[in-house]
Amino acid sequence: MTTALNAATPAQLAAAVEANLYAFFRAMQTLPNGEIVEDERLSYHHAFPYGPMFKGIWCARLTPEEVDSAVEQALDWFKQRRAPLVAWWISSVSEPSDLAQRIQAHGFMTDYADDPGMAADLHTLNETPIPDGLTIRQAEDEAALEDWRAVLSAAFNFPDAVMQAWVDLTLAFGIANAPWRHHVGYWQGKPVATNFSFVGGGVVGLYCVATVPDARNRGFGAAITLQPLLDARAAGCHYAVLFASKLGAPLYQRVGFHDTGNRISRYVWRNNR
Repeated sequence: MTTALNAATPAQLAAAVEANLYAFFRAMQTLPNGEIVEDERLSYHHAFPYGPMFKGIWCARLTPEEVDSAVEQALDWFKQRRAPLVAWWISSVSEPSDLAQRIQAHGFMTDYADDPGMAADLHTLNETPIPDGLTIRQAEDEAALEDWRAVLSAAFNFPDAVMQAWVDLTLAFGIANAPWRHHVGYWQGKPVATNFSFVGGGVVGLYCVATVPDARNRGFGAAITLQPLLDARAAGCHYAVLFASKLGAPLYQRVGFHDTGNRISRYVWRNNR
């Protein structure tokens, strides 16, 4: 585990939302044919799975005059690798301040915008009991990963290729060796809830928190959110971060997360050639 962030200031927690995401991107370079370019002005990465998490541009610190050439240079890099799509991640501290408008002129389309970056102190969580009949397990084999994928697909109605990419990613590392953990919640023997947790940037980050539509409003979302946080706390983490949809933010607030003021947006470019 990276050195755990401790006694963090509000500014450090806001920065940790990005730091955890970027640490996840850096992990991509250890995959077969994974690549990363890091520069003080702009960074990007490319890995084999299909989906916007695995082919991205991030950490922009550009002057207005640099944007156009930087965009074209980055897109050329991805075109050489025949990337079908590329995601550009923008935060509240990305530069220039009108970066979103500038990259849209190059064909990037809004995927989601201004999702709140949130953080929680793992020692002050609202630890509600697990609902009766719900069992939460870490996915430790391919069958459990398939359950994880199925819940995510049902919850978000994303293309199967996007959901399968997360499974393929973990299998490429080897489930036991992957630097992240999947959890699946089962109710009456059926998979109903999921999450994905990754320790990096001094904190644990939560991704892919989901509950299937017919199992919502029963406390399953809060339970599946809490489990990896408790595990991370036991392993020495002090803080958790995530970026939430506006609809999901109230659930995380009930668990103990607060808004850091950082905002995460994602814009996607598709290679139509």
